[in-house]
Amino acid sequence: MIKKILAGVLLFVVAWSVFAVATLPATLLWQRFPELNHHLARVGLSIQGVEGTLWSGRALLRYQQVQGLLDWHLQPSGLLQLQLPLALRLESELGDVNAAVALGVSQQRLRIERAQVDLARLTPLLQAQRVRLSGDLMLADVEFQLQDQVIDYVSGQVSWSGGPIAYPVGRQVRERTLPPFQGLLTMKDQTAHFGLREAGGRFDVIEATLNPQGEALASVKGRLFELVQEPLPGNYGEQDNVVKVKHKLLPVEF
Repeated sequence: MIKKILAGVLLFVVAWSVFAVATLPATLLWQRFPELNHHLARVGLSIQGVEGTLWSGRALLRYQQVQGLLDWHLQPSGLLQLQLPLALRLESELGDVNAAVALGVSQQRLRIERAQVDLARLTPLLQAQRVRLSGDLMLADVEFQLQDQVIDYVSGQVSWSGGPIAYPVGRQVRERTLPPFQGLLTMKDQTAHFGLREAGGRFDVIEATLNPQGEALASVKGRLFELVQEPLPGNYGEQDNVVKVKHKLLPVEF
């Protein structure tokens, strides 16, 4: 009888603690962790205001001249698995994103159910680089999973509607019109792979990989030079890797 009473009291205390934390005002929690603002500021992102609770709330975000409203909702079922699962929706001047995040002790997962970005609205942010974009960028069923800060799984589809673009070459700015593009995220031999090709194309014109050591490698094939009507350097062909870039991405240090 005493064991049942103690178990009941313990269950009540745990349930009350979870409820109390979840219903705390989001502003109070945000004020208790000022270092988060510092980390966000390093990438140019700031939080202008927060309302609601840890359970359900919203935040007004700002990146340079762009503002967005981020809504979140905590899904309590995941707490039993020692995870912090959040349903997210971002509405901004650039477009909308629907996503879900599951943050665990050793595993983190991000799933973007759908995202649409109007690239023309990015142009004011790229004036210093003399770049102009257009068209719609679409993401569908994109998923990233990390295990102990090692990429464990990726999948998803990416597409771009195509359209006019501009980019600098020396002192000049070249204007071109590109066809639609399609891309896929996959896992190959424990390595995350992204391939992008023109609609109806036979091979990827841009490829990127991320290996278990957190090293990213991106390459551009000669076909992309042909699409933007730029001369191919040397004796490269359309399927040759003309440009290669390597960079360490993971683990992320704060």
